[in-house]
Amino acid sequence: LAGLSISHCLDINEINSFDGFAVIHLEMQGLLLTEGIITLQPNVFGHLDLSSSNISGDLNASAFLGITVGGDVSLANTIIFGDWWEAFFQVTIFGTLDWTDSKILGNIQFGSFESFSASSLLFDRTEIHGNLNNSFKNLQIEGNFSMKGVKVFGMIVNSFLQMEIGTNADFSEMVVEGSILNNSFRALKTGKDLYMQHLTVSGFIGFMSFEGMVILGTWNMSHSLISGNLGPWAFYNPLITDKFDWSYSNISGTVGLTFNGGSLGIVTMTHMNISGVLDVYAMPVAHMESLDLSYSHISGEIRRQAFVGLNIVTNLDLSHTVVSGSIDGLAFASAVINTNFYWRNSVLSGTILPNAFYGATVFGSFDMSGTIFSGTLNNSAFGTMVIQTVNMTYTTWKGTTAVSLWNSTFIRGSFYMFGSTFETLAAFPAGYFQRMFVEGTVDLH
Repeated sequence: LAGLSISHCLDINEINSFDGFAVIHLEMQGLLLTEGIITLQPNVFGHLDLSSSNISGDLNASAFLGITVGGDVSLANTIIFGDWWEAFFQVTIFGTLDWTDSKILGNIQFGSFESFSASSLLFDRTEIHGNLNNSFKNLQIEGNFSMKGVKVFGMIVNSFLQMEIGTNADFSEMVVEGSILNNSFRALKTGKDLYMQHLTVSGFIGFMSFEGMVILGTWNMSHSLISGNLGPWAFYNPLITDKFDWSYSNISGTVGLTFNGGSLGIVTMTHMNISGVLDVYAMPVAHMESLDLSYSHISGEIRRQAFVGLNIVTNLDLSHTVVSGSIDGLAFASAVINTNFYWRNSVLSGTILPNAFYGATVFGSFDMSGTIFSGTLNNSAFGTMVIQTVNMTYTTWKGTTAVSLWNSTFIRGSFYMFGSTFETLAAFPAGYFQRMFVEGTVDLH
C-alpha cells in the first residue's frame, strides 16, 4: 500500500480473521491522510511500516487497539497534523518502535501508547510542536528508550509515566523550549544508565516531572544549559546507584525544589557556571556518596536551605571555586559531611550571609587553605557548626569580615591558621574569634 493517498477514512479491521488469514507484513509507506479517521486493528506477524507518512486526520480509540506486532513498527519520517487519542492502546510489539526524524504538529493524548510494550522505543531527532498529553503510560521497554536530539516546542504533560526500561534511557541533546509538566517521566526505571548530556532547557521542567526515578547505573547530565526553570518537584526523590554527573553545565535560570530526598550516589558538578539561582530546597535532604563542585563559578545565588539536611558519606569539595554571588543563610543548614569539607584555593568575592552553615556537622577537616576572602563575610557566616579540624592556613583576607564569624562553632580538634595574611583592618575585626570553642590547638604562627 506504499504511497496510498486517502482523502477521508481508512478502515482495515479484523483482517486477521478471514479464513485464518493473518497479515505477515503491512507496509504503508508514504500514507497521505488529509482528513477523517484511521481505524486499524490488524495483528501483524511481521513488521508494520507507516514510515514517511503524512497524517492530518485523527487516530481514535480504534486505531491499533490491542494489536500484536511480531516484528518492528516504523513511523519514521512521518508528519502528524491530527489528534490521536487512545491510539496504540494495549499494544505489544516484539520488535522496535521507530518514530525517528518525525514532526508531531498535533496532539497525542488520552491513552495513546498506554499499557504498551516493545523491545525498544526510538524517538531520535523528532520535533514535538503540539502536546503529548496523558500518553505513553505504563510502558514496558525490554531494551533501550531513546529521545536523543528531540525538540519540544509544545508541552509534555502527564506522559511517559511508569516506564520500565531494561537497559538505557537516552535524552541527550534534547531541547525543551516548551514545558515538561505534571508527572511526566515519573517513576522512570532503567536497568542501566540515563543519558541527559547536552540537555537544553529554556522553558520549564517541573511539577513532579522525573519524580521517583530509579537508575541502576549512572545519570549523565553533563554539559547542560538551563536558562529556564527546573522545579518545583522536578527530579524529586531519585535513586541512583552509581553516579550523577552534572559537570560542565551552565545554569542561568532557576533551580528550585528539585532533587529533594532520595539517593544520588557520587555527585559530580565540577566546572559549573551558576549565574542563576539555586533556590530554596534546590537539593535538600539528599543522600550522597560525595558532592564535588570544584572549579565552578557561582555568580548567582545559593538561597536559603538550598542544600539543607544533606548527608554526604565522604567529601564535599568546593575547591578552586569562585563565589562572586551570594550564599544565603541556612543554605547548607544541618548538612552532615562524614569525612572532609574542602574549599581550598578558592576566591570568595561575594557574600556569605549569617548562619549559611547553621548546624552543619563535619566529622573530618573543614579545609579552606589557600583561599582568598575579598568579599563580605557576615556575622556567624561559619557559625554554629560542629567540626573536627579547621584548616585556614595560608589564606588571604582583604574583604569585610563581621564580628563573631565563628559564632558558637564547636571544633573538637584543632584550628590552624598559620601563614595567613590580613590586608585590612576590616578583614580582621575585634571579635573575629568571639564565641568560638576549640578543644585542641589554635595555631596562628
